[in-house]
Amino acid sequence: MSLREKLEAEVLPATWAALEPHARRNALFVVAEGTELVDAAVAVASDDQETVGRWIQDTTIRRPTLDEVTAWDEAPVAFYAIIVQPFVLCRPIG
Repeated sequence: MSLREKLEAEVLPATWAALEPHARRNALFVVAEGTELVDAAVAVASDDQETVGRWIQDTTIRRPTLDEVTAWDEAPVAFYAIIVQPFVLCRPIG
């Protein structure tokens, strides 16, 4: 099984309550629309520093903003998420 296949199988729905502890420890990243969650996970897992660095710089991958965290605390939001130790990558559903 390839790394991509393994990671595709590990993408799961998640609640903000499940992701919030990862945000508190600064390990949660939001993947922007237009970039596949699995593509981001593969780049992180394979330590593709050039791609990940570029995506962080252009905010394709970013930590959630304080406004987002506040909104997610107030109103339940569903996510797709994947763990790529020590990080968790997510995208809100919808």
